[in-house]
Amino acid sequence: MLEMRVKVTRIFKELINAKEAIIVNVGGARSGKSYATMQYLIYKLLSEQDRFILVTRKTFPSLRVSVILPFLEMLNNLNIRYLYNKSEHLLAVNNNLLLFSSLDNPEKIKSTEFSYIWLEEANEFTYEDYQLLKMRLSKPTNTKNQIILTLNPVECFISERVMVEEKDIRVIRSNYKDNPFLSEEYKRILEDLKNQNETLYKIYTLGEFSTPEGLVYDSFEIIYSYEPNEKDKIIWGLDFGYNDPTALVKLAVNTDTKQITILEEFYQTHLINSEIVKIVKSKVKGNELVVCDSAEPDRIKELQLAGVWAVPSVKTKVTEEVNYIKTFKIKVLNHCQNTIKELKNYTWKEKNGRWLDEPVDFSNHALDAMRYAVTYLTKSSGFYFVVK
Repeated sequence: MLEMRVKVTRIFKELINAKEAIIVNVGGARSGKSYATMQYLIYKLLSEQDRFILVTRKTFPSLRVSVILPFLEMLNNLNIRYLYNKSEHLLAVNNNLLLFSSLDNPEKIKSTEFSYIWLEEANEFTYEDYQLLKMRLSKPTNTKNQIILTLNPVECFISERVMVEEKDIRVIRSNYKDNPFLSEEYKRILEDLKNQNETLYKIYTLGEFSTPEGLVYDSFEIIYSYEPNEKDKIIWGLDFGYNDPTALVKLAVNTDTKQITILEEFYQTHLINSEIVKIVKSKVKGNELVVCDSAEPDRIKELQLAGVWAVPSVKTKVTEEVNYIKTFKIKVLNHCQNTIKELKNYTWKEKNGRWLDEPVDFSNHALDAMRYAVTYLTKSSGFYFVVK
C-alpha cells in the first residue's frame, strides 16, 4: 500500500477505529466532520480492493459543490492517481469504484450493492431515504459494510429514530475545537452565538442536538416545479464571501401576489473574484440584473467590467428589509438545499429569554443575497422589466 503522511484529526481516528455498520458523525459548524469522512473514504480506496462506495447528498447541485469538487481536490493534493468519468460521476482508484449520486436521481443506485455509503448533510434526507440506502449496503466483502451519516445536530429522524433504534451504531460527536485548521475569525463568530441565540450556540458551536427557535422566516414552502407568471420579475442576488460562502440566488418576485420564488442557488467557499465573475457570467443572462452586497464596490466593478449588469444593494436597516420580506410568501425549489438549510436556521437574536427585533448574523448568506435583490427591486427608483 502507498505510504503517505497526512495530518488528521480525532474524528478521522475514531472513524478508523469504528467497526460498527452505522456511523453517525455529528458535529457543530466547521468541526471537520466532512473533511475527516473524505479522508476516511480515500484511506479505504487506497487500503482495500474491490470496494464500491456511494457518496450522496439529497440533490446533485449541492453534492457537486460541497462534496465532489473538494473530494477531487483532496485526491489531487495527495497526488493520488485516479480515473474520473465526468458524465457518470464515477471515480476509479486501486481497483475500487466510487459513485457520486444524489437521491434526485435514484435510478442510478437501484439494484446496486455498495461497500460503503456516505450521506452528507444527512438530515436533508428522509427516514425512507435512509432505509432505501441501507438496503443497498450489501456488497459481499470480507469486512463490515458501513453507512456514514454526517450532519449538524438539528433534531431530525437521525436523533429521533436512528440513534434510538439501531443497535450496531457508533456516534462520533465533534465541535469547532476538534478542527485545528479553523481560523480565529470563524472561532469568534461561533463563540459569539452564545450572545445572540442560545439554541444556535448549542447546535453550531457546542455540537449538541437541539431545534432552532425564533425563526425569522417561520413559514416557507418547498416546491418541486415552478410555473412562471407573466408578472414575475426575475432578479439575482449576490453575497460575496471567501471563508464564508459566496451565495448567488435567482429569484422570481411578484409584487402583485406578494410571492418570492427561489429558483436557483450557487453556494461555495474559497472563491477569488475572477472565479466569481466566471460563475456569474455562466449563470446570469445578459439582460438579468444582479444585486450585490454594497460593501464590496471593487468586486462589483469587476463584474461590471466583465459585462454583467451588476449594481450595489440599497442600504437600509436589515431588520426593516427582513420584516418587509416577511410580508411575502416564500417558495423555494427543492434543489436549493443550502438556501433551505438557512431558512430553517435563520433566527432572531435572544436576550434573557426574549426575542429581539434583530436577526442573528449567521447562516444567512443566501438569505442576504435574497434580501439585497428584493429590497432593490422594491425600493430602487430605477426602471425594471419582466423577463419571460
